[in-house]
Amino acid sequence: MRVYAGRMLLLVLTMLTVVLTGCGDGAKSKPTVKSVEVTTADGVDASLAKGTSLQLKATAILSNDTTRDITAEADWSTADAALASVNTTDARGLVTANGVGSTQITASLNGISGSIELAVTAATVTRVEVAPAADGTSLPKGTSRQFKATAVFSDSS
Repeated sequence: MRVYAGRMLLLVLTMLTVVLTGCGDGAKSKPTVKSVEVTTADGVDASLAKGTSLQLKATAILSNDTTRDITAEADWSTADAALASVNTTDARGLVTANGVGSTQITASLNGISGSIELAVTAATVTRVEVAPAADGTSLPKGTSRQFKATAVFSDSS
């Protein structure tokens, strides 16, 4: 009888443990943001010429050690808008270089932030336009004509 009572007690305790373990609300806790990492979208250096743009990417590192792209939902900011502006509406994380120097671009989600150092260089030549210096499109054989070349820079200067 004593062995039977011991087994019965063990069975009751096991069943009670199973029931209590399964009595949660069924919801798993959602992972939380541990940190935010900001990189360039295509993996290149965070450097651009004045007048050009670069897409940045924000990635959340979560408490369950997974990652999630938060570029579209992060709050974006720049430390110096005179050097670079960052889109905070439709094309979130798109940075445009306004001046020459370095600044921090930051992405935040739920109070957790990450940033990247952005280097802005002087404007670069984006194309060269060549045209005759004077009116006229024909050039007789054996003669010469002056042409002019105009460089167009990334900041439209």
